[in-house]
Amino acid sequence: MTDRKIDMAMDALKSRSNYFVYQANDLARAFGNLTGRQQKLLDFCFSFVEKEDKAGKVYQTNLADISKYFGLRKSGRTYTQLADSLRGLNLNTAVYLRTLHNDGSQGILMTSLFDFIEIVNNGHVNFRFSSRVAPLVFQLSQRFYSFRLSELSAVKGKYGLTLLRLWNANKLGKWRPKENPQSLPKAVIKGSLEDWESWFLGSDNKGNVRHWPAGRFRQQVLEVAKKDLEKAYPSVLFDYDIIKNGRNVEGYVFYCTPIQTNVPM
Repeated sequence: MTDRKIDMAMDALKSRSNYFVYQANDLARAFGNLTGRQQKLLDFCFSFVEKEDKAGKVYQTNLADISKYFGLRKSGRTYTQLADSLRGLNLNTAVYLRTLHNDGSQGILMTSLFDFIEIVNNGHVNFRFSSRVAPLVFQLSQRFYSFRLSELSAVKGKYGLTLLRLWNANKLGKWRPKENPQSLPKAVIKGSLEDWESWFLGSDNKGNVRHWPAGRFRQQVLEVAKKDLEKAYPSVLFDYDIIKNGRNVEGYVFYCTPIQTNVPM
């Protein structure tokens, strides 16, 4: 192929993909295709990462512990459902990374979040993050992904979980325990309509961002996510502005603002 044809192929790939990851907190908003259960499984997997971990580490858990995390009864049916969710998690966590070579040429590395997820017939589950993505996972866990599983379990819906990640990835300050609501950080999340759609709706089989009419997206996604977090964090005010150009919706700015309840006398 000529250089022009290669450039066209690269441009087409860039325009179709909403999975590009540049830094650690991009992982928090890169997987809009996941179901609610798959998102919770991803959170569960991230919770195993510790400060001193290195790429190549194999993490170990079991279906019984995963069932407990979801509040499910241990049974063959439950284990079958969890195994299917793990399969979906593995399939739907593609990651695109930009690459730069010594000769100055640039590329797109198509990889996955997981190197493997193994389910053993004794109920054990082993998994390892991809060596190219693992450093970003470690940074995410240490710097951005600082809420606890108990907090995640309080958020029931898929869209609420996505908004919680966005809040954490864009927080202004440190995230501290939920029991101290005065310490919850503020956040301002700004993005184009396509950004928001990619974060919450993901992409189709060709890599194109899924689009909904703006009114439907606001009512069935943003409002649902907002109400989910309002239930889990009653001491935080959640609100958003609609960015418009005439009548056309071009994006949203979402605000997470802790309410100061202690009024000095």
